[in-house]
This record gives sequence, C-alpha cells and structure tokens, in this order.
Amino acid sequence: MDLINNLPDIVAIPTDTPLFHPPVRMEIIDKRASKESCEQKKEIQDRKYLERRRRNNIAAKKSRDKRKLREDMVNFKKRLINPF
Repeated sequence: MDLINNLPDIVAIPTDTPLFHPPVRMEIIDKRASKESCEQKKEIQDRKYLERRRRNNIAAKKSRDKRKLREDMVNFKKRLINPF
C-alpha cells in the first residue's frame, strides 16, 4: 500500500496557529485548484517571454538592416571617390 499516492485531493491547512493551542481556523485548499493556478502562471510567464523574444527579434533585425545600409553607403561613397 503506497501512502503517497493515496493522499486526498483536499487538504486542511491551519491559517492561525498560536503556540500550544489547537488551530483556531482551518482553511480548505483544493490541490487541483492550486495546480491550475500554477499552470496559469506558467502560461502568463510563457506569453511574457514570447513577447520579449518577439520584440528582441524585431530590434535585432532593425539593427542588422541599419548596419547593412551604413555599409552600403560607405561602399557607394568609396566608389564615388575612386571609381576605378
């Protein structure tokens, strides 16, 4: 008999635990609900990460295009000065 796999889905956790006294108030926490909220947090973090990556990719492409344009301008000016 495996005790870990047979734990209930709902666990009572004391919210007020004074020293040497039994818990005054108990709060019921549903493990499934906390798993769902954890998954929602992960999804939000994933969306934030993907949005940061998208903006970074746009900035990197803009920077590469700008550098290429500068190089082309330098080459063009160089040809004007020395056509041969």
